[in-house]
Amino acid sequence: MKIVRNKPRLLGRESTWGRLLLCTATFTMVFCLGAKILGTRYGIYADGRIYKCMPYTLFILDKWHRKGEVGDYFAFRAKDAAIFKNGAVLAKQFVAGFNDTVEITADEAIKVNDKTVRRGLNLASLMNRDREDFMGKAVIEKGDYYALGSTSDSFDSRYWGTVNENQIIGQLYPVF
Repeated sequence: MKIVRNKPRLLGRESTWGRLLLCTATFTMVFCLGAKILGTRYGIYADGRIYKCMPYTLFILDKWHRKGEVGDYFAFRAKDAAIFKNGAVLAKQFVAGFNDTVEITADEAIKVNDKTVRRGLNLASLMNRDREDFMGKAVIEKGDYYALGSTSDSFDSRYWGTVNENQIIGQLYPVF
């Protein structure tokens, strides 16, 4: 009886087992390296809370894009944010930046450069403070951003102040 040994096929052509093993090892290394590179730049941010302060639940996090831009969503680390521990990861929309004027009026309008962007101070009582304590006008300093959620009961810059650029983890791109 004659033993028939099948030769492997690589890209439709007859090959050797050594060449097939080399191609498989090369593909595996390239795939793992690509996944590692993507993993250092991108991540997933999911808001699993019952009471959401933003219109999205799932985001792609770009850790290489750490330059804040007004209108975009960003993830950052909490610093002196009262109910959040320092270092907790938060996500909000940056609505004002350097030289913008932010004002909270008596009718609880949050205005950026005289344009109303949000309303409400629903969480003032949670901090055992009067709503009037948060009212006033300020100009945003260089390197700082005013960050808001999209609801009136979002715990954000109207209660704990601005986010400094050194707190930024990266830009968030909404998925859904």
